[in-house]
Amino acid sequence: MKKIEVLLCLIFAMWASVANAATVTYSAPLQMTAAPSYSEPAANTPDFWKDVGTRDFYDTNFSERGILPQFNPALGTLTGVSVSLYVAGRGQGYVINRSRRVEDTVTYRAIINISAEIAGVDVSIPGWTVATDTVSLPIYDSANPYYHYWGPTQNETSTTAVVANFTPFIGAGTVAFNVNALGNSSAISGTGNTGIAFSTSAWAGARVTYTYAPFVRISGTVYHDKDANGTMGPADPRIGGVTITLACTNPTLNATTTTAADGSYSFGGIAAGSNCTVTETQPAGYINASTNPGTGGSSSADNVITFT
Repeated sequence: MKKIEVLLCLIFAMWASVANAATVTYSAPLQMTAAPSYSEPAANTPDFWKDVGTRDFYDTNFSERGILPQFNPALGTLTGVSVSLYVAGRGQGYVINRSRRVEDTVTYRAIINISAEIAGVDVSIPGWTVATDTVSLPIYDSANPYYHYWGPTQNETSTTAVVANFTPFIGAGTVAFNVNALGNSSAISGTGNTGIAFSTSAWAGARVTYTYAPFVRISGTVYHDKDANGTMGPADPRIGGVTITLACTNPTLNATTTTAADGSYSFGGIAAGSNCTVTETQPAGYINASTNPGTGGSSSADNVITFT
Protein backbone atom coordinates (compact mmCIF):
# COMPACT_ATOMS: atom_id res chain seq x y z
CA MET A 1 0.00 0.00 0.00
CA LYS A 2 1.28 3.45 -0.74
CA LYS A 3 0.34 7.09 -0.78
CA ILE A 4 1.58 10.19 -2.55
CA GLU A 5 1.47 13.61 -0.98
CA VAL A 6 2.01 17.04 -2.54
CA LEU A 7 2.75 20.33 -0.82
CA LEU A 8 2.70 23.77 -2.42
CA CYS A 9 4.98 26.61 -1.40
CA LEU A 10 5.81 29.95 -2.98
CA ILE A 11 9.51 30.67 -3.27
CA PHE A 12 10.33 34.04 -1.78
CA ALA A 13 13.00 35.16 0.66
CA MET A 14 13.40 38.84 1.54
CA TRP A 15 10.75 40.11 -0.85
CA ALA A 16 7.08 40.67 -0.17
CA SER A 17 4.57 38.51 -2.01
CA VAL A 18 1.15 40.08 -2.64
CA ALA A 19 -1.55 38.65 -4.91
CA ASN A 20 0.93 36.40 -6.71
CA ALA A 21 3.31 39.34 -7.29
CA ALA A 22 6.62 40.10 -5.64
CA THR A 23 9.22 42.84 -5.88
CA VAL A 24 12.96 43.02 -5.37
CA THR A 25 14.90 46.30 -5.31
CA TYR A 26 18.62 46.97 -5.73
CA SER A 27 20.41 50.27 -5.09
CA ALA A 28 23.98 51.38 -5.83
CA PRO A 29 26.02 54.61 -5.85
CA LEU A 30 28.33 55.80 -8.58
CA GLN A 31 31.72 54.11 -8.68
CA MET A 32 33.79 57.30 -8.56
CA THR A 33 37.52 57.31 -9.26
CA ALA A 34 38.25 60.69 -7.62
CA ALA A 35 38.34 61.56 -3.93
CA PRO A 36 35.11 63.08 -2.57
CA SER A 37 35.03 66.78 -1.79
CA TYR A 38 32.46 66.21 0.97
CA SER A 39 31.29 63.12 2.84
CA GLU A 40 27.87 63.37 4.40
CA PRO A 41 27.65 62.41 8.09
CA ALA A 42 25.80 59.14 8.57
CA ALA A 43 23.22 60.90 10.75
CA ASN A 44 22.30 63.15 7.80
CA THR A 45 21.90 60.37 5.26
CA PRO A 46 18.23 59.96 4.27
CA ASP A 47 16.50 56.85 5.54
CA PHE A 48 15.91 55.50 2.02
CA TRP A 49 19.69 55.30 1.49
CA LYS A 50 20.96 54.22 4.91
CA ASP A 51 21.01 50.52 3.96
CA VAL A 52 23.39 51.32 1.08
CA GLY A 53 25.71 53.61 3.03
CA THR A 54 26.54 57.27 3.52
CA ARG A 55 26.73 59.59 0.53
CA ASP A 56 29.93 61.08 -0.90
CA PHE A 57 29.80 64.31 -2.92
CA TYR A 58 32.21 65.02 -5.77
CA ASP A 59 33.08 68.26 -7.56
CA THR A 60 30.81 68.57 -10.59
CA ASN A 61 31.96 68.29 -14.18
CA PHE A 62 32.37 64.54 -13.71
CA SER A 63 31.38 61.57 -15.85
CA GLU A 64 31.20 58.24 -14.03
CA ARG A 65 29.30 54.97 -14.00
CA GLY A 66 27.82 52.46 -11.59
CA ILE A 67 26.30 48.98 -11.79
CA LEU A 68 23.06 47.36 -10.63
CA PRO A 69 22.26 43.62 -10.55
CA GLN A 70 20.11 42.13 -13.29
CA PHE A 71 16.92 40.25 -12.43
CA ASN A 72 17.56 36.59 -11.67
CA PRO A 73 15.11 34.66 -13.91
CA ALA A 74 15.20 31.76 -11.44
CA LEU A 75 13.00 33.86 -9.14
CA GLY A 76 10.03 33.96 -11.49
CA THR A 77 8.56 35.72 -14.50
CA LEU A 78 9.54 39.38 -14.76
CA THR A 79 6.45 41.59 -15.19
CA GLY A 80 7.73 45.11 -14.59
CA VAL A 81 10.91 47.19 -14.32
CA SER A 82 11.32 50.74 -13.03
CA VAL A 83 14.57 52.65 -12.72
CA SER A 84 15.23 55.68 -10.54
CA LEU A 85 18.04 58.19 -10.28
CA TYR A 86 18.61 60.01 -7.00
CA VAL A 87 20.89 63.04 -6.86
CA ALA A 88 21.88 65.55 -4.22
CA GLY A 89 23.84 68.74 -4.85
CA ARG A 90 25.72 71.28 -2.78
CA GLY A 91 26.52 74.84 -3.76
CA GLN A 92 28.54 77.63 -2.18
CA GLY A 93 30.32 80.83 -3.20
CA TYR A 94 29.83 84.60 -3.11
CA VAL A 95 28.39 87.55 -5.04
CA ILE A 96 29.77 91.09 -5.22
CA ASN A 97 28.50 94.42 -6.58
CA ARG A 98 31.07 95.80 -9.01
CA SER A 99 29.33 99.16 -9.39
CA ARG A 100 30.98 102.19 -7.72
CA ARG A 101 27.85 104.32 -8.14
CA VAL A 102 24.68 102.43 -7.25
CA GLU A 103 23.55 99.78 -4.88
CA ASP A 104 22.29 96.60 -6.45
CA THR A 105 19.78 93.87 -5.67
CA VAL A 106 20.59 90.56 -7.24
CA THR A 107 19.16 87.07 -7.31
CA TYR A 108 21.79 84.39 -7.79
CA ARG A 109 21.30 80.76 -8.61
CA ALA A 110 23.54 77.70 -8.75
CA ILE A 111 22.29 74.77 -10.84
CA ILE A 112 23.53 71.31 -11.82
CA ASN A 113 22.71 69.58 -15.08
CA ILE A 114 22.54 65.79 -14.78
CA SER A 115 22.63 63.70 -17.94
CA ALA A 116 22.08 60.05 -17.04
CA GLU A 117 20.88 56.74 -18.42
CA ILE A 118 20.35 53.25 -17.04
CA ALA A 119 20.66 50.49 -19.67
CA GLY A 120 19.71 53.02 -22.33
CA VAL A 121 16.75 54.45 -20.38
CA ASP A 122 17.00 58.24 -20.03
CA VAL A 123 16.80 59.42 -16.40
CA SER A 124 18.36 62.87 -16.88
CA ILE A 125 17.66 65.75 -14.49
CA PRO A 126 18.66 68.94 -16.34
CA GLY A 127 18.93 72.34 -14.73
CA TRP A 128 17.83 71.66 -11.17
CA THR A 129 18.58 74.30 -8.54
CA VAL A 130 20.84 73.59 -5.57
CA ALA A 131 21.08 77.18 -4.28
CA THR A 132 19.16 80.41 -4.85
CA ASP A 133 18.78 83.67 -2.92
CA THR A 134 18.12 87.39 -3.38
CA VAL A 135 20.46 89.91 -1.66
CA SER A 136 20.96 93.67 -1.56
CA LEU A 137 24.53 94.79 -2.21
CA PRO A 138 26.00 98.21 -1.35
CA ILE A 139 28.15 100.33 -3.65
CA TYR A 140 31.51 98.72 -4.27
CA ASP A 141 34.33 100.13 -2.15
CA SER A 142 37.77 98.85 -3.05
CA ALA A 143 39.05 99.77 0.41
CA ASN A 144 36.32 97.69 2.01
CA PRO A 145 34.88 95.36 -0.65
CA TYR A 146 31.58 93.81 0.26
CA TYR A 147 31.03 90.18 -0.51
CA HIS A 148 27.91 88.19 0.18
CA TYR A 149 28.93 84.64 0.98
CA TRP A 150 26.43 81.82 0.57
CA GLY A 151 26.32 78.14 1.32
CA PRO A 152 27.01 75.45 1.55
CA THR A 153 23.39 74.90 0.54
CA GLN A 154 22.23 71.34 -0.14
CA ASN A 155 19.28 70.18 -2.20
CA GLU A 156 18.18 66.92 -3.76
CA THR A 157 15.80 65.48 -6.30
CA SER A 158 15.01 62.25 -8.15
CA THR A 159 13.30 60.88 -11.23
CA THR A 160 11.80 57.49 -12.06
CA ALA A 161 11.12 55.86 -15.42
CA VAL A 162 9.11 52.74 -16.28
CA VAL A 163 11.01 50.40 -18.60
CA ALA A 164 9.33 48.83 -21.62
CA ASN A 165 12.18 46.57 -22.79
CA PHE A 166 13.05 44.01 -20.10
CA THR A 167 15.79 42.24 -22.07
CA PRO A 168 18.84 44.20 -20.76
CA PHE A 169 17.65 43.65 -17.19
CA ILE A 170 17.37 39.84 -17.18
CA GLY A 171 20.31 37.56 -16.43
CA ALA A 172 23.04 36.84 -13.92
CA GLY A 173 25.14 39.91 -14.66
CA THR A 174 24.81 43.64 -14.11
CA VAL A 175 23.15 46.69 -15.61
CA ALA A 176 25.30 49.80 -16.04
CA PHE A 177 24.19 53.34 -15.33
CA ASN A 178 26.09 56.43 -16.43
CA VAL A 179 25.93 59.94 -14.97
CA ASN A 180 27.40 63.21 -16.25
CA ALA A 181 27.19 66.23 -13.93
CA LEU A 182 27.88 69.85 -14.90
CA GLY A 183 27.48 72.73 -12.43
CA ASN A 184 27.02 76.40 -13.25
CA SER A 185 25.65 79.62 -11.74
CA SER A 186 24.08 82.84 -12.87
CA ALA A 187 22.83 86.19 -11.62
CA ILE A 188 19.26 86.34 -12.86
CA SER A 189 18.45 89.94 -11.90
CA GLY A 190 20.23 93.18 -11.03
CA THR A 191 22.12 95.77 -13.06
CA GLY A 192 24.62 93.42 -14.61
CA ASN A 193 27.48 94.76 -12.50
CA THR A 194 27.39 91.73 -10.24
CA GLY A 195 30.21 89.27 -9.94
CA ILE A 196 29.59 85.74 -8.76
CA ALA A 197 31.92 82.89 -7.85
CA PHE A 198 30.73 79.43 -6.93
CA SER A 199 31.54 75.78 -6.52
CA THR A 200 29.18 72.82 -6.74
CA SER A 201 29.42 69.16 -5.86
CA ALA A 202 27.02 66.29 -6.37
CA TRP A 203 26.16 62.78 -5.27
CA ALA A 204 24.26 60.30 -7.44
CA GLY A 205 22.80 56.86 -6.88
CA ALA A 206 20.49 54.61 -8.87
CA ARG A 207 17.81 52.11 -7.99
CA VAL A 208 16.05 49.42 -9.99
CA THR A 209 12.84 47.70 -8.89
CA TYR A 210 11.79 44.41 -10.44
CA THR A 211 8.20 43.20 -10.19
CA TYR A 212 7.68 39.53 -10.95
CA ALA A 213 5.38 36.55 -10.60
CA PRO A 214 7.31 34.16 -8.35
CA PHE A 215 7.79 30.58 -9.38
CA VAL A 216 6.08 27.81 -7.44
CA ARG A 217 7.88 24.75 -6.10
CA ILE A 218 5.94 21.51 -5.81
CA SER A 219 7.20 18.82 -3.49
CA GLY A 220 5.90 15.58 -2.07
CA THR A 221 6.68 12.11 -0.79
CA VAL A 222 5.91 8.56 -1.88
CA TYR A 223 5.71 6.06 0.97
CA HIS A 224 4.43 2.65 2.02
CA ASP A 225 1.37 3.13 4.20
CA LYS A 226 2.34 0.08 6.23
CA ASP A 227 -0.24 0.55 8.98
CA ALA A 228 -2.97 1.45 6.44
CA ASN A 229 -4.14 4.49 8.41
CA GLY A 230 -4.00 6.95 5.51
CA THR A 231 -1.35 9.10 7.22
CA MET A 232 2.38 9.23 6.59
CA GLY A 233 3.94 8.32 9.93
CA PRO A 234 7.53 7.81 11.13
CA ALA A 235 7.18 4.04 10.91
CA ASP A 236 5.98 4.10 7.29
CA PRO A 237 8.87 3.28 4.92
CA ARG A 238 9.60 5.77 2.14
CA ILE A 239 9.93 4.49 -1.41
CA GLY A 240 12.79 5.63 -3.62
CA GLY A 241 13.15 5.35 -7.38
CA VAL A 242 9.48 6.04 -8.17
CA THR A 243 8.80 8.01 -11.35
CA ILE A 244 6.82 11.24 -10.89
CA THR A 245 5.60 13.22 -13.90
CA LEU A 246 4.63 16.90 -13.96
CA ALA A 247 2.48 18.36 -16.75
CA CYS A 248 1.47 22.06 -16.71
CA THR A 249 -0.38 24.40 -19.05
CA ASN A 250 -0.58 28.21 -19.06
CA PRO A 251 2.37 28.14 -19.66
CA THR A 252 3.34 24.66 -20.85
CA LEU A 253 5.85 22.82 -18.68
CA ASN A 254 6.60 19.08 -18.72
CA ALA A 255 9.09 17.40 -16.41
CA THR A 256 9.87 13.98 -14.94
CA THR A 257 11.80 13.04 -11.84
CA THR A 258 12.29 10.05 -9.55
CA THR A 259 11.94 9.99 -5.82
CA ALA A 260 15.05 10.06 -3.64
CA ALA A 261 15.89 7.34 -1.17
CA ASP A 262 13.67 9.06 1.41
CA GLY A 263 10.74 9.05 -1.03
CA SER A 264 10.86 12.79 -1.63
CA TYR A 265 10.59 14.62 -4.95
CA SER A 266 10.22 18.22 -6.05
CA PHE A 267 9.70 20.35 -9.14
CA GLY A 268 10.72 24.01 -9.36
CA GLY A 269 10.44 26.86 -11.82
CA ILE A 270 6.65 26.63 -12.18
CA ALA A 271 4.93 29.89 -13.05
CA ALA A 272 2.24 31.05 -10.65
CA GLY A 273 -1.22 30.46 -12.14
CA SER A 274 -0.21 27.36 -14.08
CA ASN A 275 -2.66 24.46 -14.31
CA CYS A 276 -0.69 21.35 -13.34
CA THR A 277 -1.02 17.63 -12.87
CA VAL A 278 1.33 15.44 -10.84
CA THR A 279 1.18 11.74 -11.69
CA GLU A 280 2.90 8.86 -9.96
CA THR A 281 3.90 5.74 -11.90
CA GLN A 282 2.80 2.91 -9.66
CA PRO A 283 5.92 1.05 -8.40
CA ALA A 284 5.98 -2.72 -8.81
CA GLY A 285 4.92 -4.78 -5.82
CA TYR A 286 2.54 -2.15 -4.36
CA ILE A 287 -1.21 -1.55 -4.62
CA ASN A 288 -2.94 1.80 -4.52
CA ALA A 289 -3.62 3.53 -1.25
CA SER A 290 -5.06 7.01 -0.66
CA THR A 291 -3.75 10.05 -2.55
CA ASN A 292 -3.39 13.20 -0.45
CA PRO A 293 -3.46 16.34 -2.66
CA GLY A 294 -2.03 18.63 0.02
CA THR A 295 -2.55 22.41 0.00
CA GLY A 296 -4.45 23.75 -3.00
CA GLY A 297 -4.70 20.45 -4.86
CA SER A 298 -7.40 17.93 -5.67
CA SER A 299 -7.48 14.30 -6.77
CA SER A 300 -10.09 12.54 -8.89
CA ALA A 301 -8.04 9.45 -9.73
CA ASP A 302 -5.48 7.18 -8.09
CA ASN A 303 -1.90 8.50 -8.24
CA VAL A 304 -2.97 11.83 -9.80
CA ILE A 305 -3.11 15.30 -8.23
CA THR A 306 -4.29 18.44 -10.03
CA PHE A 307 -4.04 22.05 -8.94
CA THR A 308 -3.64 25.65 -10.12
